[in-house]
Amino acid sequence: MARQIFKNLIDNPNIKVSWIKAHANYPGNEKADELAKEATTTGQPYTVLLPTSHIKSVLKARLLRDWQELWTKGNTGRPIHKVLPKVSLHTQNWSRELSIFLIEHGPFPTYLHRFRLSQTDYCNCGGIGSPIHYATECPFTLSWHLKTPAFSNIDPWRKSIAQNKILSNKICELIRFIHQNNDLLKIN
Repeated sequence: MARQIFKNLIDNPNIKVSWIKAHANYPGNEKADELAKEATTTGQPYTVLLPTSHIKSVLKARLLRDWQELWTKGNTGRPIHKVLPKVSLHTQNWSRELSIFLIEHGPFPTYLHRFRLSQTDYCNCGGIGSPIHYATECPFTLSWHLKTPAFSNIDPWRKSIAQNKILSNKICELIRFIHQNNDLLKIN
């Protein structure tokens, strides 16, 4: 019984246990004494009914905590983890093209080569065909270039693209161009 009580206290951090002076007419304390005496004589457990809203909020908080732990310690989705390190029940209204750019899955030679769908990870211009290459330095995508970030600032740069409507629209146009002109960018 003591182990179960201890487990319940650990599982429910909103329950606080503290000492108060006995027989000082505290209504909650008097009720607790009454229930304790009843439990020793009858041996029947006393069920405390909690409001459904409270149970939902506790379960939601526990779900988010567990989800955050899995997201933080996980091995997959690391490009998105750098942009969205904190889990949320609110959706990101990202377009398909912006998602492709941020998750780095799509018509990029680096991605295609990784899954042996291309023989090389180079762009037709001679650079490594990554999303950042197309967004900053590829001569074929000059119209959509953004300022090249320092290596140490790549993650904040990607985050700023996700948060800035003008930059995300520019990236969307870039991804549409890459899709439409894939043969131009691929090494034959």
